Amino acid sequence: MSGYPFLTLTGTARERGYQYGSQVPELIKKNIAFYRTMFEGFGVPWETAGKISKKFEPFIRDYYPEALEEIAGVAEGANLSYEDILTINCRSEILFAKPDGCTTFGILPEQSCDGHTYLGQTWDWLKPARDTTVILEVHVEGQPKILIAVEASIIGGKGLNSEGIGVCLNALSTGKGGLGVPLHILYRAILAQTNISNALEAVTQPQRAGCGNFAIGSAQGFLMCVEYTPENFDVLMPIDKPMCHTNHYLSPLFRPQD
Repeated sequence: MSGYPFLTLTGTARERGYQYGSQVPELIKKNIAFYRTMFEGFGVPWETAGKISKKFEPFIRDYYPEALEEIAGVAEGANLSYEDILTINCRSEILFAKPDGCTTFGILPEQSCDGHTYLGQTWDWLKPARDTTVILEVHVEGQPKILIAVEASIIGGKGLNSEGIGVCLNALSTGKGGLGVPLHILYRAILAQTNISNALEAVTQPQRAGCGNFAIGSAQGFLMCVEYTPENFDVLMPIDKPMCHTNHYLSPLFRPQD
C-alpha cells in the first residue's frame, strides 16, 4: 500500500493486540529502543518512564478499557513486557511540553474541485520513526472499520474510519500536563465513532492528560479543530476559508498560555 507493513487486526481486543505484536515484533523492539534513547536524552530513564505511564492506566481503563487489553495482547505477541508497550502508548505524556510538530489542513466540499471533504497533515517527527511505522486496519465488532498510521506498538493514531470520520493532530503546549487519558488513546476513541458529534465528545468528555489540537472531519462535509488542555477545550470551525493549523493555539482561551 505505502511501503509500510500493512496489518489487518480482527477478533477480541486481546486477539487483535496479539496479531499486531506477533507480526512486527522486531519493529516494536526497534521502536522501544528508539524511545528508550530519546527519553534518556531528556533525563528520563526507561524505568522512570514506565512508572509514569502506569499513572495513566486508571484513566484509560475508565475511558476505553479495550485499549489496555489490546496493549496487553501486543506485549504477548511481541514477547515483551506490558509496561514497555504501555509506555510507548503514553509517549507524548511522558515528555510534556517537549518540541514536537505537525501541520494539519482541511478543505470543505464547497472549497474543493470535486465536492469532497479533505483532511490531512504533515507528520513532523524524528527520522527513526519512519523505519518503525505501520498501517493498521482494525476490525472491532459493532464499530466502524478503521485505518491508521502509527509507530509499531501504538494502538491509536492519525487515520479514518468506514463511516467517513477522519482525525489528524497538532502538538501544542501550555508547558504543563496532568493525569488523564493519553492522546493516542483519544485518537483511537475518535475513530471508533460513527458521527462527528460523538467524535467531538470523545475529546471533550474525558479527563485529558495533555494538550493538543485534533483536526476532525467527516465525509458529510464537516471540519473542526478541537484545541484542548487538561482543563478546557475550544472548537474552531472553518467558514469561508480552508482550515490550517500549526503548533500554536488559535483560540483566545489558550493563546496567553501558549
